[in-house]
Amino acid sequence: MAFKKKIVFVAFLALFSLGCERFYFENGENIPQSQIFEEAWTFTKQEYSYFELKGVNWDDVKQKYLPQINDQMSNDSLFNVIGKMLDELKDGHNNLSSPFNRSRSWDWFLDFPENYDATIIEREYFKGKQRYMDGLIYLDLDSIGYVSYRSFSNEIEDENLELLSKLIVDKKGVIIDVRNNGGGSLTNAYKLASLFTDVDYFAGFDRFKIGPGANDFSDWQRVQVSNYEGIEPPFTGKVAVLINRKSYSATSFFSMFMQARPNCMLIGDQTGGGGGAPSFTELSNGWLLRVSATQTQDNDSYDIELGVKPDIFLNMTQSSINQGKDDIIERALIELSK
Repeated sequence: MAFKKKIVFVAFLALFSLGCERFYFENGENIPQSQIFEEAWTFTKQEYSYFELKGVNWDDVKQKYLPQINDQMSNDSLFNVIGKMLDELKDGHNNLSSPFNRSRSWDWFLDFPENYDATIIEREYFKGKQRYMDGLIYLDLDSIGYVSYRSFSNEIEDENLELLSKLIVDKKGVIIDVRNNGGGSLTNAYKLASLFTDVDYFAGFDRFKIGPGANDFSDWQRVQVSNYEGIEPPFTGKVAVLINRKSYSATSFFSMFMQARPNCMLIGDQTGGGGGAPSFTELSNGWLLRVSATQTQDNDSYDIELGVKPDIFLNMTQSSINQGKDDIIERALIELSK
């Protein structure tokens, strides 16, 4: 069976920073639904990187869902079956997209405490005093600088990174709040992390799926974060990164980058994971399928697909919420003021 040309990003940094290139082909008419199912299953088997970590036998999964497939079924029914099959992997980077729907696993944050309330931050902390710099929102809390970053898809321009550097240079500590940040460009994750180191350092390891076998991977490579050239001096004081279960994908990478620094602590709940960068294909009916095709581990060889764990685990309490207080921000202020 011939696939449409798949889109595989082989440069780790470019995996998240480049737009998704689409390849268009002339779709044949009357393509059997069983063929579409087979294409989706086979591409996932060849490209997916976390079968062993997730403890999933993909051949067994096929036998579970194949009996539900017939060539007379509707597109909507076929989509639902393939979507449920992908959900067996519990991976938010595994998606099936069509003109009428998009499947995704949400288990990385559902059924866990939210640990974030935008209204409290807006009314009780910002109070109209915040400063907007691209995707960064800055608030001066006397001796502590507070930075909120809601999506790594929001580009950070060099001039605003330089401005942020000047705003925090004399601070006793800095809070970086990436709760509810679902990810985006890995370039921005590197860029922001580079502001908080005066040396180049290794933050973990990554490797790529390079063949159809379950263990066909490239060699492990070191993930390096470098000081942001041109910004002097970098901030090397204490940093608290606030995370929760909705911190995902590039946000997990950023959390890993920061946790590798001795002057940084992570506070809150663990991130939702998302440690595998995706590989794409267009199925014969035009639907787009993507699956995780890399693995990333921190310096202790812990796979961040499982989520980056905080140094200080903390949930927000309802009593504090009722008082208009954010327990995680308040704990960060205490830790940074010591």
